[in-house]
Amino acid sequence: MIRRERVNLRAIERDDAVCLFRWFNDPEVMRYWGLADATISFAETQRRIEEWLARERELGRPVAFIIESLEAEP
Repeated sequence: MIRRERVNLRAIERDDAVCLFRWFNDPEVMRYWGLADATISFAETQRRIEEWLARERELGRPVAFIIESLEAEP
């Protein structure tokens, strides 16, 4: 984790699935990712996380991150 004055940056974890699922299905959030109409299932969210974690193991470093408040809120 990288801790700063206003936010923290940390690697994605399996426990982030609920939060990411909510974000992936929020048109306002996805608009900034260029996918305003994206709607994915919870299983697809979990699959993506597993993909990122596998890639992390291959590279020896995180490949997907969560920015969170100092209170640990994504």
